[in-house]
Amino acid sequence: MAGRYKALRKIADGGTAEVFLAEQVGAAGFRRLVVLKRIRPELYADEMFRRILVEEAHVTMGLHHSNLVEVLDLGESRGRYFLVLELVDGWTLQQLLERAKAAKLAVPPELAVYLVAEVCRALGYAHERTRAGVKLNIVHRDLCPNNVLLSDTGEVKLADFGIAKARIRTSTSAVGTIAGKPSWMSPEQATGEPVDARSDLFSAGTLLYHLLTGELPFKAPNEREVLVRVGSGEFVSPAKLKGSLPKELVKVVLEAMKRDPAQRFQSAQEMLAALEKVHRGQLEPFGRTELEAWLRALNKKDGQVPVTRESMLPAARKEDDPEWIELSSDELKTMPPEPVAKKERSSKAWLVGALVALVAAGVWWVSREKPAPVVIAEQPVAIAEQPPAVQAVPEPVVVEVPDAEVLPEPTEPAAEPEPEPEPVAEREPEPEPVAVAIPVPVPLPVPEQLPPLKVWGRLSTEDSKGDRIGVSLDSDPPGAKIRLDRREMGTTPVVLRFKAGIPFELTFEREGNAPRTLWLQLVERADKSLRVTLSPPPQKK
Repeated sequence: MAGRYKALRKIADGGTAEVFLAEQVGAAGFRRLVVLKRIRPELYADEMFRRILVEEAHVTMGLHHSNLVEVLDLGESRGRYFLVLELVDGWTLQQLLERAKAAKLAVPPELAVYLVAEVCRALGYAHERTRAGVKLNIVHRDLCPNNVLLSDTGEVKLADFGIAKARIRTSTSAVGTIAGKPSWMSPEQATGEPVDARSDLFSAGTLLYHLLTGELPFKAPNEREVLVRVGSGEFVSPAKLKGSLPKELVKVVLEAMKRDPAQRFQSAQEMLAALEKVHRGQLEPFGRTELEAWLRALNKKDGQVPVTRESMLPAARKEDDPEWIELSSDELKTMPPEPVAKKERSSKAWLVGALVALVAAGVWWVSREKPAPVVIAEQPVAIAEQPPAVQAVPEPVVVEVPDAEVLPEPTEPAAEPEPEPEPVAEREPEPEPVAVAIPVPVPLPVPEQLPPLKVWGRLSTEDSKGDRIGVSLDSDPPGAKIRLDRREMGTTPVVLRFKAGIPFELTFEREGNAPRTLWLQLVERADKSLRVTLSPPPQKK
């Protein structure tokens, strides 16, 4: 199961889960980007939490709506579950609000109403779901800007029913349990009372309040005081913060945020109808086309890109750990990288070199040592690179493995015969070099003409720390700069720490040598020991 997904980059780190941008791999070269959500180990250790997670996954995988982030799969890797979610290629509403504030781009009332109306569509669908004629009574419980996603094409989707409670037949929600973010809770949720769909409508009203005024209705120095204020249900009317708001729109906010659930809108459809009535009668037209135009205007001001394009930029490095390397999940098994055949050398470049050699009278282009050819199997394989025998390197760490998997020690490579120099047209001896009247431009060697750079790696257990394994990287010649995700990690020889089971794309660069890009991975053998492999990266389409 887990082998079908390849984690590419961590894109979020919340209180309940880690979120990764990932690639789903299928038959016949099928690939698509998805999101993996892996529950934190301290929560996963709770048996009750695991049971609820599985139950909720079964419920939410049955939700299919254009305003909901779809749950595609529930997987298990090394004893831990992870959810596979639809990718919404854009931003959270929280990110957009922060960007708009920094760029001084206003959030018009019609945009606020449109966004909350789309959220109400999603809630209305989820709240009314049934199974075998029995209402599931799904409650989101965590409606906030971080769980509203907007794509760069104007889609609005509600995400994360991860702490939703599905009450099927005789089962009921736990009383006295507080789950969610205090500023966005309903009063009954903040006080630990039973909640139903109307609790989500209070949170939707809080979201509308925030979008219209730029303020939170319940503010306090700490979460405990926020919970007290939310529980009281007392807040300043949005009309006092922004007098230009239409009165009918203010009424919608106040009705959604009534302290008593019986006095609120009784369904998401009822709140949606009230919002659409205000929108049609008192606000400018606003829909997906206008939202997409607003997103483009924001992008013009700050240049922020959606999550998939952002994943191609360098990852932020943790300042407190200079050797921190974490591009993907350390637990998820990944598909082996596909080897790439070397490009054929350009015959034209060699011809130019030969012509230059003739003009220079006596200088021949001497072919350097070529790397051993890489045998490409029909299936992707990992290629272990070993150092040449002439290079002095530290002794490898002894790892107990089955005899069949013991790597052979590097042997002295067979010396290649020196190429016979090509015959040069005989010239009469000259006392001095003949100056060339018209200088012939000598082309700089292209990467394929530069001598190859040999790279290898060995385990260095004495440099390991926690779940990061030390790897001693070296090259021939030494002094090659190592880049990972555009960041310079050091110069060979150097020891870096990596997590097992994840392919890391490393680029080795040294002046005078052709650069090399390889995938380094710590491969786990059958006896749980590790082996360093370096292999060509998969082809980029």
